[in-house]
Amino acid sequence: MTESFQDLYQLRLKEGRFISDLDKNQPHIVVGQNVLARGEGFQNFKGSLLGSSVRINHHIYTIIGILEDVPNPLFKPRYINRAFLMPMGAAQRYLEENEIAGVTIRLEPNADYSAIGDKIKDYFAKQEKGLEVQTHSAEKLIETKEQDAKRFTLLLGAIGSISMLVGGIGIMNVMLTSVMDRRREIGILRAIGARQRDIQWLFLMEAILLSLVGGVLGIGLGIAASYLVAWFNGWQFIISTFAILLGVGVSSGVGIFFGFYPAYKAAKLDPIKALRSD
Repeated sequence: MTESFQDLYQLRLKEGRFISDLDKNQPHIVVGQNVLARGEGFQNFKGSLLGSSVRINHHIYTIIGILEDVPNPLFKPRYINRAFLMPMGAAQRYLEENEIAGVTIRLEPNADYSAIGDKIKDYFAKQEKGLEVQTHSAEKLIETKEQDAKRFTLLLGAIGSISMLVGGIGIMNVMLTSVMDRRREIGILRAIGARQRDIQWLFLMEAILLSLVGGVLGIGLGIAASYLVAWFNGWQFIISTFAILLGVGVSSGVGIFFGFYPAYKAAKLDPIKALRSD
């Protein structure tokens, strides 16, 4: 690469200096952090690596700088942490595969990256060799990630809907069984003056409480699992209040929807037959 590579990707040095235009064809390299941690021969090296020589593909290079670790290089080349960085002239001189495969540019704020990408493609297509190139940008990457996130949201929504349907049917079955087991209790309540709507509300509230308890347990397990995944991968852990409120609301809705029929059946029981039941 050239000297401007450091500014383009905002790389920081732990030791030494970065490649400069004065290095030109000199066999100087800057080393990424993962190379030092996992590279063969670096782990047991004693002394300062800065200024040391290393053999790569039968050529000797001098280490002039060591990069700091680049965390989650989403918008930076993902190979940065495990790379040897050298001047372009040295690469074309010593490496067998020395053709330029990619060029990085920085656009001005609010620039139309799509139009600029088209101009770049047209420029290379009109050259003597008629090169066909591809262009990528951070904005395009963000758009792709957002589209992927929407697809995952739809997929998870479909899975969640199936889970809610199964859970709702389970709640309805439990409540219907409860109505059959408590017929005598219903008859006594009707005999002492309880109205049909009182019985209906009683069982409806039980269904809502049952679904809310399941919802709260699910939210707790979800938060715990998310925290463990974020902690294990070194990600930032953020709790979405909207998601929690949505979960509680959906749980209540499931309880009302699937608990209405059992509550209606309990309210419509004949009090005389209910009192005679064992």
